[in-house]
Amino acid sequence: MSKKIEDWTTEAVPMILNYQNDDSLFIPTAGGAKLKGLMVDAEHVLNIINNPDHNIKKLFMICALRGDTDVQQFTMVLAGVDDDGKLVCDPAYEYLEPCPSNCANLDAHL
Repeated sequence: MSKKIEDWTTEAVPMILNYQNDDSLFIPTAGGAKLKGLMVDAEHVLNIINNPDHNIKKLFMICALRGDTDVQQFTMVLAGVDDDGKLVCDPAYEYLEPCPSNCANLDAHL
């Protein structure tokens, strides 16, 4: 089960920095920089959660590689999981904006 982060500074920041400072774990962006995160449109998440045909209980974030360009890019496919634990693929979304191309203002919070 997901755990709510109660204190960004003491809980999230150390985990984020552990990844960002670990040179042995390197997920590259299409431009070759280290991937810091992925952003998804809130509307897409809400479309999955508010599926009128299924009682969605969880969001499944499935690791994937986009291979439609010269350079493979790590991404995630997002889909719902219903109350029976079954994957619901309609709707499902991909194309998450990679950070460092789009990071909101992450560095200001580290």
